[in-house]
Amino acid sequence: MIRHILVPLDGSALAESALPHVQTFARLTGAGVTLAQVIEPLASLRDLADSWEFTNVYAGHQEAAERNADAYLGQVAQRLAAAGIPVDTRLVAGTPAEAIIQTGREFDLIIMATHGRGGLGRWVYGSVTDKVLRGATVPVLLVRARHDGPAAVEPPRRILVPLDGSPLAEQALPLASWLAQRAGATLILLQSIGWAKAAIADYPQFFAAGLGADRLLEQAEENARAYLVQVGRRLEAQGLTVQVETRLDPAAEAILSGALEAQADLIVMNTHGRGGLGRWVYGSVADRVMRQATLPVLLVRADRAGLPAGGRGAAGAGRAAPADAGRPAARRGRRPGAGHRVRSARHGPRRARRPGGSLAPVRASRRTHPSRSGMNSTTGSSRACFTAMAISPS
Repeated sequence: MIRHILVPLDGSALAESALPHVQTFARLTGAGVTLAQVIEPLASLRDLADSWEFTNVYAGHQEAAERNADAYLGQVAQRLAAAGIPVDTRLVAGTPAEAIIQTGREFDLIIMATHGRGGLGRWVYGSVTDKVLRGATVPVLLVRARHDGPAAVEPPRRILVPLDGSPLAEQALPLASWLAQRAGATLILLQSIGWAKAAIADYPQFFAAGLGADRLLEQAEENARAYLVQVGRRLEAQGLTVQVETRLDPAAEAILSGALEAQADLIVMNTHGRGGLGRWVYGSVADRVMRQATLPVLLVRADRAGLPAGGRGAAGAGRAAPADAGRPAARRGRRPGAGHRVRSARHGPRRARRPGGSLAPVRASRRTHPSRSGMNSTTGSSRACFTAMAISPS
């Protein structure tokens, strides 16, 4: 499912915050890694375009930029190769976001930090990262950039997957379950029923003196839990350990607080949920989660073409993922001038094929986070109704 990972870098320490996660995912999936840096056109020289000096000056600057980027990527690649990660490097010409999107179509996963050069500079969320997330056709793992980030990252042990009952939201399940199988992680399926609480607040005349309000909340929680259990049982049939949770928070808050209380290591979610361009539209729920989450967020692009015809969301949920799941249905052609490869190089051992065969059975495990003491997946919060349960097949 993940055989080749693209890691965009820009020469900054903040962009390198993603590297510990790159090592972990490369080991977890057996994937090779390509480190890429975009060589941007020198805007300051465009004014010389009509002068005889332009060609020589521009070429000199471009060659210097390529040499510096090539040397930088080589140094980073040596560190990964020393850790046993198959790695190569690539220089790509173009504007950062467009070049990353175009190049990313050749890969199965993009891993990048939310900020790059200059902290709140070129790769600030809302600029390069934002454009990549909107345009990428493959899953993107976002890592919060930190100067004091960990030198090493353990594989995920608790993976949170937000669902809303729609087939689009469930498209995150094949990749999430595959990673859970590889890591021996517990899958936590979460659904927000904040809509019920909002309905009571928005239409007080229909719930005067609380009449019917409690029943609405109870019914919403029962329906959400039944749906999550249905999905979870299919995942358990694959040997996975699954928990389900419902929360009264609005969707984004439910995901963020649910991940914290469940001590999740990773959030895997789709860019769109119910209604396609509806409730989970990028810029709403997914956008808020990615802006505020302190743990990595793996975003899977919604594919409306892959939806079952007329089926309910849970109908296909939890089925075993095909070997090429997570890849775009067809590689799109590269536009001239966008993501043009300048140079590539291989570092370290060549990537070997993974042995075939089924994945080992999964056992549940849980890590203790001292900074999150006093919170667990079975406790309530002061501002949310929180229900957690382990599923056991009937």
